[in-house]
Amino acid sequence: MISRLYQQVYDLPKDAVIGFDNFHYIDRRIPRLLFTHDEFIRDYSGNTSTKLDFYDKKVLLMVRDPRDVVVSSFFHWRFRTQPWKKQLSFYPPHGSDLSMFEFVQDDRSGLRRIINFMNSWAEELVNTRAHEIVKYENMRADPVNELARVARFLEIPASAAQITEAVDYASYENMKKKEAEQSFRTSGARLNPGDKSIPDSYKVRRAKVGGYRDYFEDAQIKVIDEIVTENLDSAYGYNQSKTADIKSD
Repeated sequence: MISRLYQQVYDLPKDAVIGFDNFHYIDRRIPRLLFTHDEFIRDYSGNTSTKLDFYDKKVLLMVRDPRDVVVSSFFHWRFRTQPWKKQLSFYPPHGSDLSMFEFVQDDRSGLRRIINFMNSWAEELVNTRAHEIVKYENMRADPVNELARVARFLEIPASAAQITEAVDYASYENMKKKEAEQSFRTSGARLNPGDKSIPDSYKVRRAKVGGYRDYFEDAQIKVIDEIVTENLDSAYGYNQSKTADIKSD
């Protein structure tokens, strides 16, 4: 959606996707934007216990219920990650026959790792130059108003019509179609399916809030929910009672 806003406001090539400074070099009015999972920057800089690398930056932190994230991470590990990168990302070794629940319980790559990451950001956001939190669930429920909030934070001079168009363009159905057609060739493999014959290998997979419940037995869901309740910073507001299913239109 953000890429689509920039396309409209600054007349950029269609289907161009943000890649740090690519938009900036097309039009210098657009700032350099680093899209990152914050995986390797700390390894490079050595700032592993703080977010010092981001203290002088504006940070748009995009979060999602970690229970849904870990399911997505499982499919990413199984179908989308290259064997060499699994080791680099502390994933289970290539070819490992882990069940999804075993993956969730893995301390190095599973639910606790995601929670620790979110907690570290909750503690450090106050130290950044400016910050805004965008929750996936809110973006699904009210995308127009949430994108308008993002545009204000990033100082994108988009009109209400442009925001609405960007939301329509980035709909689940359109993104699924474009991924299948490999429309985002300039973005490399990150927006292509791992295997077009395997639905769970797509980057755009289900887009369902609370969908993690579809993959586990009741006893397993209870364990997963307890891990989140007992360990995740309450500032995010994720708990079992607040997570509701929202299906794609």
